[in-house]
Amino acid sequence: MKLSDHFDLAGFVHEGTDVPEAVLERLKGICVSILEPIRRRYNRPLIVTSGYRTPEQNKAVSKEPTSYHLFEQDHGAVDFRIEGVPLQGVFDWIRLESPLHYDKVI
Repeated sequence: MKLSDHFDLAGFVHEGTDVPEAVLERLKGICVSILEPIRRRYNRPLIVTSGYRTPEQNKAVSKEPTSYHLFEQDHGAVDFRIEGVPLQGVFDWIRLESPLHYDKVI
């Protein structure tokens, strides 16, 4: 399922994961308003390393029971990297220069 121009649901979930409709809508919003602008800024694909997690998946990989990767309430999280671009530079651009609306960047 296509979430935006350059992002598909398969990149954000483990195969076979049932994704609630509210999570799909939040993922689409993150793709359009955050990830697509970052991709345009660096003119390179983003490699998503973690997206939506079910509570069971989250428990297996995280000690944070309230992880934003659970997409509960109005939260959502996506971990990514950009091949050939230092993570610190991306982090600094998001925090200090970008017009992106976000809650946390870590």
